[in-house]
Amino acid sequence: MPQVLNKQVADIGHGLMGMTWTDTPTPIEDALKVMKRSIEVSGGRVAWNGGEFYGPPEHNSLHLLKAYFTKYPEDADKVVLCIKGGVNMQTFQPDGSYELLSSSVDNCNAILGGVKKIDQFEPARRDPNHTPTQIIQNLARIEKEGKIGGISLSEVGEQTIREAAKAAEELGTKVSSVEVEFSLASPDILHNGVAKACADFNIPIYAYSPIGRGLLSGKVKSLADANWFAKISPRFQEGNLEENLKLVAEVEQLAEKKGCTPAQIAIAWVKNYSNKPGMPTIIPIPGASSVSRVEENLNSTITLSDDDMKHLNEAVEKVDIKGGRYPEAHSKLNWG
Repeated sequence: MPQVLNKQVADIGHGLMGMTWTDTPTPIEDALKVMKRSIEVSGGRVAWNGGEFYGPPEHNSLHLLKAYFTKYPEDADKVVLCIKGGVNMQTFQPDGSYELLSSSVDNCNAILGGVKKIDQFEPARRDPNHTPTQIIQNLARIEKEGKIGGISLSEVGEQTIREAAKAAEELGTKVSSVEVEFSLASPDILHNGVAKACADFNIPIYAYSPIGRGLLSGKVKSLADANWFAKISPRFQEGNLEENLKLVAEVEQLAEKKGCTPAQIAIAWVKNYSNKPGMPTIIPIPGASSVSRVEENLNSTITLSDDDMKHLNEAVEKVDIKGGRYPEAHSKLNWG
């Protein structure tokens, strides 16, 4: 099993965003059943990923977590909890200052009310007004104060990772994970130095959107089929989606051959790279907002042979994915 902060976790984690940051939030009792099943499917040890801004101030990931661990306090040690924050909630811009980061952590801990410690805290994006070293110094101070268990980073590039990792080492701590997008439709980390930097510093990667925001599930054939955030993604717009479905067809073909779902193939492809030569530990964290989806997406029994990987990687090379990962207005802080 992979290790995060010296704790074993299942090789597939669970992204909580879709239960609160969506057009139709999951009813609280249903969400608790989903979260309970997430632990069960994972064999009693799993990484969960949530956010301070995943939903409105009165109902975000922290509120779900408070409800869950109040009902199931015995499960607190079964979850490695990573929380995104560090965003000015008035401007919705990242702020790497000690004051904002500390306030963000304090708010998250206040909502949790002591039912669960934040094992890992990560600024959602790198604040370009602070150097990676400054951000790490501020996070290390918060860690030393005992408010968080570890430091993580999100949506960062190779140079930020390297500088941050060195700064953390000098302070006697470490970067405990890096969260970045990684999927058949977004294989960037294989070529932009991010995976190599994480491998060099033995930093696990949380791979978010391993199903490409639903694209690779095979269930999205038109923009109308896309979920909440995907509807504004360039990849789902007319003219782009038609081209991108060529990659989906290859995934569907393999899924039919192996008797599983396209989403399971997409997640297995991500998982297959974990700890390969020159690669770090990679833990896909698909979203799941229903029990059936948890059982599908967190099923780690799906494996891919060398021939399967060759088929998929040839498809990735052959199909030129059209459209960016985010709308242009949201893209300026990518790979920060």
